[in-house]
Amino acid sequence: MSAARHRRNLKRMATDRRVKERRRGHQGAAREQRQTDRRKGPRRVDVRVPVDLWIKEGPEGNRKLRHAGDLSLGGFYLDHTVPIRWGSQTPIQFNLPGDAKPIDVLVEVVGVEIGSKRLGMHLRFLNLRQEDHKRIKAYIDSHK
Repeated sequence: MSAARHRRNLKRMATDRRVKERRRGHQGAAREQRQTDRRKGPRRVDVRVPVDLWIKEGPEGNRKLRHAGDLSLGGFYLDHTVPIRWGSQTPIQFNLPGDAKPIDVLVEVVGVEIGSKRLGMHLRFLNLRQEDHKRIKAYIDSHK
């Protein structure tokens, strides 16, 4: 993009769109819409249960052990761990408590928390097998 074109775009964006005719009489969202807004309640679809287990993360030759904080049918929250980059995907392996058969799944980092009160990351399952989904569901149902 040329410098002149870039300056024209910046000038165009600097104008206040609210002064245009179509914005003057705008009333905002209807009351019914505001009451059903998704921000009014929890956004999670799946039930989460606290869990104490270790997860092997990364390719076979470069594995790291991480501690999970909670588990749902959709993924994990890994507590007290230095997060990896948001949006990255990695294979993990874990065992449900009392179950000797490991679960291997590809996960995606969908949330990162770095702060004084919490340090961790939210992971979403990408290719969870149906049999593993049933095992996780049975575990969650028994711990609600």
